[in-house]
Amino acid sequence: MKNKKLLFGALLFTAVGVAAVSTNLIMNMSTKISPNTDDYDVYFSQAKVNGVVDNSVITDTDTITFTADLSAIGDTYTLDYTVRNSSLNYDSDIEVSCTDDTDYLTISNTFDTSSALASGSHRDGKLLIQLKKSYAGDSNLAQTVTCTLDTNAVERTEIGEN
Repeated sequence: MKNKKLLFGALLFTAVGVAAVSTNLIMNMSTKISPNTDDYDVYFSQAKVNGVVDNSVITDTDTITFTADLSAIGDTYTLDYTVRNSSLNYDSDIEVSCTDDTDYLTISNTFDTSSALASGSHRDGKLLIQLKKSYAGDSNLAQTVTCTLDTNAVERTEIGEN
């Protein structure tokens, strides 16, 4: 009986020891980090044509299109615009590029691109369009100018204010 208890104890001790040594707990976990594209919202919010608010030139959130009515060399057309960043999670690097479909205009764009546009803020820009050479055609020449926003999200470490 004593040998049976000793044998049973040794067997139990061996079983517990083997179980303790051979138990492995393996946990594989992964985390998916993705951009919140629903939050990223940078757009033209206002336009002033020759000093008068005219948001009709904002054809969609990232494009301004207008026709400049200029006839004499040196005539100017001014467009003041505002770019707004309504994102909470992202600042934005912004470029505003403007093109015209003729070679009659000089376009000067003043917009600060030296730093990212902070979340919840806005920045103003100004276009000055000037007629650089005369037109000798039979009819009016439509001088259409298109400006587009080129934006890149910049990561933040905390939620911005809106």
